[in-house]
Amino acid sequence: MVGGLRSLLDLSIDWRQALKGLARFVRDHDIGEIKLSFFGVEECVYRSLRCQILGCTPETGMLAISVNHLYALTLQYAKYSAWLRGHDPLARVGGSIYVYKIERLRRT
Repeated sequence: MVGGLRSLLDLSIDWRQALKGLARFVRDHDIGEIKLSFFGVEECVYRSLRCQILGCTPETGMLAISVNHLYALTLQYAKYSAWLRGHDPLARVGGSIYVYKIERLRRT
């Protein structure tokens, strides 16, 4: 399926609709705050999400990333998407956001 995702990057798979589903996932799983890299313009506050921006360096915690950023649609996201792809996602929300629970970083 990963090959299919790469073929459908940009607006074919991520129409910016999944933030509503992510808000529901966060609420249903009692997640206080999530670090987010989102391919869209909608604000977290609009969905009552407490989120921080997911940076370019490996991080721990609850992380969510749009598939366009995860598979580095642009070079801007290639730095952190490579390390994150080495982890198994906890969930996939709305078909375009992957959620990870990173408790400790892997040594490279």
